[in-house]
Amino acid sequence: LQSMRIRTPNGMVPLSNFVKREVKPAVDSIIHKDGLVSVFVKANVVQGIDPNVKIAKLKKWLASEKWADGVTFRFRGGDEDSKKSQAFLTKAMAASVFLMFIILVTQFNSFYHAILTLSTLVMSIAGVLIGMMVTGQAFSVVMTGVGVVALAGIVVNNAIVLIDTYHVLLDEGMEVREAVLRTAAQRLRPVMLTTVTTILGLLPMIFEVNLGWLSGSVAIGSQSSAWWVQLATAISFGLGFATLLTLFLTPVLLAAPTVWKETLMRKPAEPTGSAVSTSPQNDPSPVSEVQPAAKKKPTKKPAKRGRKKPPKPATQAAE
Repeated sequence: LQSMRIRTPNGMVPLSNFVKREVKPAVDSIIHKDGLVSVFVKANVVQGIDPNVKIAKLKKWLASEKWADGVTFRFRGGDEDSKKSQAFLTKAMAASVFLMFIILVTQFNSFYHAILTLSTLVMSIAGVLIGMMVTGQAFSVVMTGVGVVALAGIVVNNAIVLIDTYHVLLDEGMEVREAVLRTAAQRLRPVMLTTVTTILGLLPMIFEVNLGWLSGSVAIGSQSSAWWVQLATAISFGLGFATLLTLFLTPVLLAAPTVWKETLMRKPAEPTGSAVSTSPQNDPSPVSEVQPAAKKKPTKKPAKRGRKKPPKPATQAAE
């Protein structure tokens, strides 16, 4: 440090010309957390690196090393905040699903139709995971989780529209199969238009497009837009995937109970080619036929068993 030189207008000058070092006692501080001596190790997140991967490696390394008795480790900061957010979003999701189930059962008066409506949530979550894999994004507990909770109130609308139309057609006296086909045909365009317009509105957020309305500039990949990429991706892929499955599976599942019931109640067909006896009650004009009595054939009496008698001698007639 003494030999270090600093550039000045007069040339390179050693640092010792400006700095004088002296050894003095310093005041140190011992940090306690919950009554325990604590040491904080801080680190910043480098752009392009997933902190969850690094935390997993650190936990694996800490578990493989030997430490003194009483030494414990706790990850705080962003990791602790994400765990709290995950717990909150889990409770919020459970509460929203429960409230929607109560409302749907009250309106539809059917547990089956309420469960069928909420099944679109499972379809949307599958679409979210597919979207994360396609785009190569990591599953963010905060933003992706918020997108999943938002989907809970969006994707059920498509199923509600289909099931409500199905009930209206049944009230008009239409048969189940015809009502299902008419429902799918009538609500195809409204459901598709709603889904397509929603996804198109989220595309700028997915591609990180930032529009400066006052300056008239267009920026791609800004820091402000990168925050919303995972949220927009989750909603877009989840909504699109759930909509396609809803349009195909919901009508099928609506008609499934009736089809299964008819299949189970259907009687086996009677065998062909066999004579069928009819009763006078079923025959409106029974006709009685009189068959002539059959002629009896002469029968020969069986000969008696025993010794045969000799024939009588012939007698001559008197002349």
